Amino acid sequence: QKEAPQDWEAAFRQSEGRMVEGLQAGQEQASAAVKQQLASLSSELAHRDAFLQHGLRSHTEGLVDQLIKAELQAQLISHAQALDRSIRARGDELEKFIGSCLED
Repeated sequence: QKEAPQDWEAAFRQSEGRMVEGLQAGQEQASAAVKQQLASLSSELAHRDAFLQHGLRSHTEGLVDQLIKAELQAQLISHAQALDRSIRARGDELEKFIGSCLED
């Protein structure tokens, strides 16, 4: 009668040990799968980040070029208007001078 409870305990412990080993193996497999998925997602994120940064850099460079061109165009127009005013003023002075010479 004493052997039966000991056999039952040994069988239970053996069964419990196999369950623990199975759970550990399952946990290791799940952990490996999660690590693989994380590595894959990390790689995909890196590629997307690089793509977005390149696109943003290109777009920013294009905007900067447009701003520089607009600023240069504004400066050119301003200088042209100033030159036009100066030429008109000199023309007016020349007309007055010629008029005064003709009166004399």
